[in-house]
Amino acid sequence: MAPNLSEHSGYSELDKKFERSKTGLFLGDFSRQHSSLIIFLAIALCLAGIYAATNLASSVFPQTNFPRVVILIDNGVMPAEEMMASITRPIEEATKDIPGSLNIRSTTGRGSAEISVYFTWSADMIQSELYVMGRLSEIKSSLPPAAVTTVYRLTFSAFPILGVSLISPKRDITELWEIARYELKPRFIRIPGVARVNLVGGRTPEFQVVVDPVRLQAAGLTLDQITGALEKNNLVTSTGMHEENYFLYLTVVDGRLHSLDDISSLVVAVVNGHPLAIKDVARVERGPAPVFNVVTAEGVNAVLLNIYSQPDGSTLQIAKELRRELADLKQQLPPDMKLAFFYDQSEIVSASVGSVWEAIIFGLILSMFIMFLFLRNWRMTFLTIIAIPVTVLVTLAAMELSGLTFNLMTLGGIASAIGLIIDDAIVVAEAIHTKISFMPDKEPAIRESIGEIFKPLVGSTLTPVVVFIPLAFLSGITGVFFRALAITMSVALVTSLVVAMTLTPSLAGLIIPERKRKAAKGGEGESEGGREGGGGEAGGDAESPGEIRAEETEEAEEAFSERGGFLPALIKIYEAGVRAAIKHYKILLAGCLLIIALGVLIYRHLQSEFLPPMDEGGFVIDYFTPPGTSLAETDRELRQAEDILKTVPEVESYSRRTGARLALSIAEPNTGDFLVKLKPKRSRKTAEVIAELRQRFNAALPTINWEFPGILSDLIGDLMWAPQPIEIKIFSTDVNFLKTMAPAIEEKIKQVPGVVDTFNGLVYTGSALSLKLKPVEAQRFGLTASDIGGAVETAMLGSTASYVLQGDRIVDVRVKVDPGYLQTMEMLRNLPLRTPANQLIQLSQVVDLKEESGQLEIRREDLRQDVAVTARLEGRDMGSAMADIKKLLSQDKTIPAGVIEYGGLYQQQQESFRNLLVVMFMAIVLVFTVLLAEFKNFLQPLAIVMGAVLAMFGTVLALWLTGTSLNVVSVLGAIIGIGLVAKNGILMMDYTNHLQARGVPLGEALVRSGRRRLRPVLMTTLAAALGLLPLAYGIGSGADMLKPLAIAVIGALLISVLLSLIATPTFYYLFKKGT
Repeated sequence: MAPNLSEHSGYSELDKKFERSKTGLFLGDFSRQHSSLIIFLAIALCLAGIYAATNLASSVFPQTNFPRVVILIDNGVMPAEEMMASITRPIEEATKDIPGSLNIRSTTGRGSAEISVYFTWSADMIQSELYVMGRLSEIKSSLPPAAVTTVYRLTFSAFPILGVSLISPKRDITELWEIARYELKPRFIRIPGVARVNLVGGRTPEFQVVVDPVRLQAAGLTLDQITGALEKNNLVTSTGMHEENYFLYLTVVDGRLHSLDDISSLVVAVVNGHPLAIKDVARVERGPAPVFNVVTAEGVNAVLLNIYSQPDGSTLQIAKELRRELADLKQQLPPDMKLAFFYDQSEIVSASVGSVWEAIIFGLILSMFIMFLFLRNWRMTFLTIIAIPVTVLVTLAAMELSGLTFNLMTLGGIASAIGLIIDDAIVVAEAIHTKISFMPDKEPAIRESIGEIFKPLVGSTLTPVVVFIPLAFLSGITGVFFRALAITMSVALVTSLVVAMTLTPSLAGLIIPERKRKAAKGGEGESEGGREGGGGEAGGDAESPGEIRAEETEEAEEAFSERGGFLPALIKIYEAGVRAAIKHYKILLAGCLLIIALGVLIYRHLQSEFLPPMDEGGFVIDYFTPPGTSLAETDRELRQAEDILKTVPEVESYSRRTGARLALSIAEPNTGDFLVKLKPKRSRKTAEVIAELRQRFNAALPTINWEFPGILSDLIGDLMWAPQPIEIKIFSTDVNFLKTMAPAIEEKIKQVPGVVDTFNGLVYTGSALSLKLKPVEAQRFGLTASDIGGAVETAMLGSTASYVLQGDRIVDVRVKVDPGYLQTMEMLRNLPLRTPANQLIQLSQVVDLKEESGQLEIRREDLRQDVAVTARLEGRDMGSAMADIKKLLSQDKTIPAGVIEYGGLYQQQQESFRNLLVVMFMAIVLVFTVLLAEFKNFLQPLAIVMGAVLAMFGTVLALWLTGTSLNVVSVLGAIIGIGLVAKNGILMMDYTNHLQARGVPLGEALVRSGRRRLRPVLMTTLAAALGLLPLAYGIGSGADMLKPLAIAVIGALLISVLLSLIATPTFYYLFKKGT
């Protein structure tokens, strides 16, 4: 009677002979004995994953603290040179020695400055922000008293995630502002996860005391008297306590004003016994506060509400709640008011989530096809594909526990792993399927399958996981993005290993039926009992029945690999190829050298850029009208641009800011941006729409400088202060040299094909009217510069003198001169002033009024003044364009040596490439370390790593054939490919050792190992490659970002089939024979 191997629950001599892992055998036993527990735990973890999927926070990018602290300074209208000397430089010097600071950059204009302090990526940015605020406090006493500083620590949450526009063709812009401020904003800010809501556009309502200077002069009054009357009378003040009849009363003097009539009737002074009220010298009306920006949506004036998320807020959940609020508001607001999204990051996130589920379904279908194609068994097919949803759900539960969020990187990591997480289940299922086909008892077959496959499967899973370890130490924007992707993929791969080693054998024991024993002998269907019985008759010198059975099983497994439709012919071709490669190894080595040379040649012809372009379904249009252009004229010209936008069929909606920006940067009245949203279903790509608009805008409005960045790329550029692909920085202390050289370099780079949206970097503030004090005359009349400045400011802009409380709303009261009396410079010269001696004089008696041209905005980097010439690209990769630019400028002898540096996204690309090369080297070292632990010798790891490195030829070939550029994403794909390709080599080398332990010669063992592993290698490779196809085709929102990664990995996988199964065994054969 044949022995029952289920009795061998321990580690027998037979197990030792065939190198079965103790841990694997234990897992095989455990999965059989505790299948109910394992299945229950799997179901529980899947439910936890479903819960996590509904509760995970979501955002476009992983949350991170960018190593940049921004200081914004406002100091009225101080000239740029004085701002730099008295404010910018002291702050730069004070923050230079803060621990961890690397670089300081500043931009200084008239009355404003922006200073950015950059830190190392390892710095604690909360602590760094406190350091910056502390240094500002230390030097505050030395700064001008009017300077107001604001400090920002930049994260992705520093920018809005949603934007809502409010428009009405019938209502005044101040009424829209009030509705937005007091009705919409409170409702939006109550949404869980919302940090703040900022209003852009509209006009704050106020009461305006519009003074008639003629009547004011006739009455003998001054603006200061009107302002003083409002300040001193419109208040409530306590005068003490009064006690009477056992009651205690608070005594107050209440002179508060409540209406236009109250303001008009306020007495300013009594002249010759007659009271003079405000209405005697001015009219009081309700009007908008003065601002210097224009905001529109859909071509009409609008109020925009920018919604910002808390750092741990969920974009999808916030958007869902906001849509619910908008639906309610549309029922409550008058029909002429329209609320609409002009910006919505949740669309990208929700589309990415949908893409992941599409990838899961796609992976399931492809896996079913592959498994059934190779195994011709529906039960085994189900056993394999169940690993995909289980692994994904368990990964989501792990993401919830580790604090990760749904974003383009983590979702991309899951989508990228769909084809990989099934690999382990395929290998286990294939091993079980093979064993059960030749063993009558399924439980021993499952046990032996896990025991034999455990060691190589752990090693083959760890090799792609360890390549992600160096990414944890990657700095810069590359590390921010791909650290989350690496963590997600690592968790998914490790989870897939655990599922394959526990759930797969547990389910196999339940769904695979017992194989029926046959009485007949011989042939493929002969029972093991017959074979073993025959072996027992051979006499005492024969091997034990168990050894004979096991050895015959190994031979049968090899024979089984030739069963099936197309496999026999493929196996014969492969076997012939391996034998030929070993015999004619010199030809193989020459072929490998040719592959390396061809790979280097293709690599040099690849296009290169920083990040792959993304079709986000929208874009930004930045614009700059000539310096000094008035707000009204800028608005008039941009109305023409809006008319062009309306004619583009792909445009769904847009918003426009003039004198304001989406970002934190300084905005003059002649600058601003559009945010354009395209229709989801459109016939043209975003790049094609941009190309048309660039041509039409430049033709219709040639005096305006236009730029067309993507929304997310513009956001990243603003965070890193590297918004342009091309940035040529010119350093010099000679301002005239900068003014001459910057336009010259701009004209030169315009000659380079593909260079568009050039800008010479010379930013001028608008022209100014300078009121130069006459010190002698001013002293004679007892006036100071402060007295004169205050009087002129009140006359022109007005001054806020008080406020009126209406319900729960505060309405400011502004005193100003009737604009009709200040329409010309001559009228301004004749502005009446009252001296301390109560004498009326004209402004021209104490100042000289002169017109001054605009001032150059001062830009500095690391305390050095510079100008940055910038440009974008159209139809051209950044690497080749920069090569042409460098060559062109190096030939210009008028440019002194050492004054030019290259920055922008090109600098970020070069730094990232250098870092990724280090990561690639570290990944190879870590893979080699895992292989050493697996095989305990140098020869097999060296052979596998050589094959994996050669597989990079497939990466560069795939990039070249698909026209994909070399960027940080495709380089990351090459790194991942190294780890994946090594998996196949591990499976093959492990079985080679298995055969050699049985006394099979090396050459024959390599051939038979390849035959045995050909099927699982083909299955796992096809599953991984096909699982990446949705990303490679750019299917789904956010897929553009990871498309190069998918193409790079697919190229490495496909070429690895040839290299792992032919080149790797040949390398090992040569190494072994040479020792």
